[in-house]
Amino acid sequence: NLGKGSGTSLKEFIGLVEKHVGKKANKKILPDQPGDVPYTCADVTKAYELLGYKATVPFEEGIRRTVNWYNEAYNKKQIEVCPETQANGLGRAPSMVELQN
Repeated sequence: NLGKGSGTSLKEFIGLVEKHVGKKANKKILPDQPGDVPYTCADVTKAYELLGYKATVPFEEGIRRTVNWYNEAYNKKQIEVCPETQANGLGRAPSMVELQN
């Protein structure tokens, strides 16, 4: 994942996921945590210069494709759903955003 060269807010990201999943997220807004950064954006200049890389799939289309892939894989029982262990197979804290049924 190299990025797209422009930023997306967490609010926009969650909104896109909600749109394509078809469910509203149960959001719990908390104060910034130590180490949180207000804005990040991948600089893909070097990837373009060395590899000719340029993002070709718009961000929202990528979210839509990911949701479709996930739903297909889940329905075929090709993936196990365990949020606490899916980050590179390592345990992690549960997400602060949960999708409601």
